[in-house]
Amino acid sequence: MTASAWALAVTIGILPAFGITMVVIDFLAKRLRIFVPWVVDRAALIYLGFVAAGVAVLVGLGLLPADVFWRTPSWGLVVGLVFAAPAAAIPYLLELALVSAENSDSKPTLATALFMREAEPAVTALLSAPVQWWFVAMGTAITEELLFRGALLLHAVLSDVGFLPALLASAFVFGLHHVAFGVKAIISKVVAGLLWGWLVLISGTVIVSLIAHMVFQCLVWRRYQRVEGWLSHAD
Repeated sequence: MTASAWALAVTIGILPAFGITMVVIDFLAKRLRIFVPWVVDRAALIYLGFVAAGVAVLVGLGLLPADVFWRTPSWGLVVGLVFAAPAAAIPYLLELALVSAENSDSKPTLATALFMREAEPAVTALLSAPVQWWFVAMGTAITEELLFRGALLLHAVLSDVGFLPALLASAFVFGLHHVAFGVKAIISKVVAGLLWGWLVLISGTVIVSLIAHMVFQCLVWRRYQRVEGWLSHAD
């Protein structure tokens, strides 16, 4: 198998593995109360475990060399740092626009078709535990950047097929990994994958995309805190 085939197999394979694990936990939770907390508020931790395992596999395969973190500084790095914050704000604002355009009626998503629940309850549950939320937020940001922009884009697929196909492939797979949040999240994450992938390609390092990813996580945290505040005030 080529480097890109290995990287795609690992990154795509994480998603059904996570889905099957959550289906098993759902099944057990209906019979053993000890598994009930894992149905919602531990789902994000389980996903983090899978992406971390994916990083470990790709390191073992030699698909995460040290130069995905740092290469010879250039003007591309400066440009990447300048555009990191805008590259975080654009998909965030797009996601807000998509959410506000939705009807109030519940709609089926690809996630439910795969026997996975909407992930919003897991996010809401994490808000009551800020330390756990930020552990997951930082952990997924680091591991996802290593997987999708480090191994999949910068090292593997880019070396096999070139700039544009590599960028499109990494962005699409990144969006697919957010299927549990619904179609709106897939769309915004594909856009994020395109922007953050572009940052990596011009700068030569995943550090720039990691900065953008963390800015995005901060914006999401701020949004959910504000929504929670509004709901508490309304009550």
